[in-house]
Amino acid sequence: DAIDGLNDVFEYLTFARDPSWIRVTSVYWDKNQNRFRQKWSRATHDHDGLTDTTLQDMVDYVPAMASGDTVLLVESYMPFRPVFDMGLASGVTRHVIVTRPRFASQVIYDPSS
Repeated sequence: DAIDGLNDVFEYLTFARDPSWIRVTSVYWDKNQNRFRQKWSRATHDHDGLTDTTLQDMVDYVPAMASGDTVLLVESYMPFRPVFDMGLASGVTRHVIVTRPRFASQVIYDPSS
């Protein structure tokens, strides 16, 4: 699907030596419950998408929004191994980006299409 393809492009552009993964989540503000919720969430390589509960751990990344607005929360994870021993430890590089849809009020995602 499109998100797997996005992960393929990410791995190509970053010259990933180990499998990386991404997670894309559509987030909106629920004024009735006074919290952020997700419309859908999809992660690659058998990782879990965010639920409404796990999304609450990410709310520091999401800006204040009016009711009805949506944003895309895009996370990327890439293992890091130093090419040679210079005192750096191996680990995982994580990036989080939040962006609004440009040409529509929300991004509709159907994993079966």
